[in-house]
Amino acid sequence: MKKVFILLTLIPMSLIAQQGVGVKYEKGKSWDQIVEKAKQNNKFIFLDCFATWCGPCKAMDKYVFTNENIVSKLNDKFICVKVQMDKTDTDNLDVRNWYHTASLIESAYNVTSFPTFLFFNSNGEPIHKAVGYRDTTKFREEVINALTPNKQYYAILNNFRPGMFDTSELKGLARAFQNTDMELSQKIALDYLNRISLSQLGSADNIEFMSDYNELKPVQDLVANFLNTLSRNEITENRIVNLINAFKENKSVQAFALQYLSSLNDDSWDNANNLVLMTLFKENQALKERADKYIYHLSSRIQYSKNDIRFITAFTQSSKDIGFRILFEKASIIDAAMQEKDYADNIVDDIIIGENLDSSWSLCKDKNDDPNWDSLYQIINKKYNRYHAKRVILFSKARFYNYRTQKYNRNWPQYIEYNLQVFEKIKTDTSNYFRDYDVNAFLYNDVFFHCNDIKQLKRGIRLMSDIVKRRSDNVGYLDTYANLLYKTGKKKEALAWEQKALEISISERLEYKVKVYEVVIAKMKAGIPTWTNMKN
Repeated sequence: MKKVFILLTLIPMSLIAQQGVGVKYEKGKSWDQIVEKAKQNNKFIFLDCFATWCGPCKAMDKYVFTNENIVSKLNDKFICVKVQMDKTDTDNLDVRNWYHTASLIESAYNVTSFPTFLFFNSNGEPIHKAVGYRDTTKFREEVINALTPNKQYYAILNNFRPGMFDTSELKGLARAFQNTDMELSQKIALDYLNRISLSQLGSADNIEFMSDYNELKPVQDLVANFLNTLSRNEITENRIVNLINAFKENKSVQAFALQYLSSLNDDSWDNANNLVLMTLFKENQALKERADKYIYHLSSRIQYSKNDIRFITAFTQSSKDIGFRILFEKASIIDAAMQEKDYADNIVDDIIIGENLDSSWSLCKDKNDDPNWDSLYQIINKKYNRYHAKRVILFSKARFYNYRTQKYNRNWPQYIEYNLQVFEKIKTDTSNYFRDYDVNAFLYNDVFFHCNDIKQLKRGIRLMSDIVKRRSDNVGYLDTYANLLYKTGKKKEALAWEQKALEISISERLEYKVKVYEVVIAKMKAGIPTWTNMKN
């Protein structure tokens, strides 16, 4: 690393001509000139390594590097530099001349994600590193760490030994380096966990901390030992259930949980967390048999709790499972309990499709012929009923033609038609946030760019119309609605909605959205298609 750094000092570095708001970024100086200025002013050096496409980098510029305290601290203690790490067609000469230097920095300091913040002393020697978005409080902590010798990343990296820090400091340090250097973070975490008592491991924060390092064998062993110190009542506490869930792949933890569950009598099954623990190990055959007996007991109930239904769902993997009959026959009761439209039917449909249709259409997916949908419909209708036959055939058509469009760029009309029907006839729960997201993604990415059928476009407009009425503050939804309107010739109406999306973006300072919507409006006014050369 030192040799590479010396090489950097010998190469002129033209810095990006981009002035950060508030922070005084150096421009047009070589690295040697920056180091010389740092020496003359007795200051440290701060490099903000970013990429032009990086959302968190933009958020840092907008929310953190405009904070008065942050700006004051950086300008007072550091010579600050913004370093563009990617390449674009619009890069100016300064950026292009600096490509080689950026590559050297990337290699020397392992810059693999953005933003990455590098701190140097006045001699140009690296002292601290942080990776990822930080809010003002967290970034201020990083600046303080960079100025504190025993908190500097490179000092700790080179000198860390177990026992060199007080346990009160270790957990914070381990978390601070999780994004910057996971290997170092793990060493510090193990030092902390090995130096506290088993009883201390049980705090809510320590359980969360251990879960962050659940891939480490020493931590797995600690957790297994800790679990064996617990009383039966403690095992069903939320914090312990969460811990077991995080380490459920470990054989010792599995053995502990299975032994506990096998010791339960039937009266203990109504405990919600016991049911959750059962679902974590649903692949165990002995537990599956006991679960089936419990579900059979539940089948006589008129009403169900959410915990009951989640348990039934977890242990219902095929049409032969007892829970399948409950979901199939009592769908309306279950939907009401879960407060989710089609909760039961969606699980039933997935099982029916997996058992009856996936294998049938997979034989045709890479060929020119289509499955015999009529024949498949008759099979499902006879085996189940007309209601589910219609649903599963429609779902299967949507999936089948989606595969064809994604892999071969064909069957777009069928793909669009059947997915429109899915959202019009089945996925109609307008209270579901994810439904609106899915509809918008489908209409923008697929219908807008790949459909020229006016009737289908108008059906898409009707779907989006309902969404923008409910979510009129979502600029992405407004933009989709406007573009669909424009593609059907409704220019005036389209401009009004796109203008609204632009105004909201301006008020919320969504700069990247503002630029996009300004281009769209210009195209609309000029009568230029907005559905070409726009996807990014």
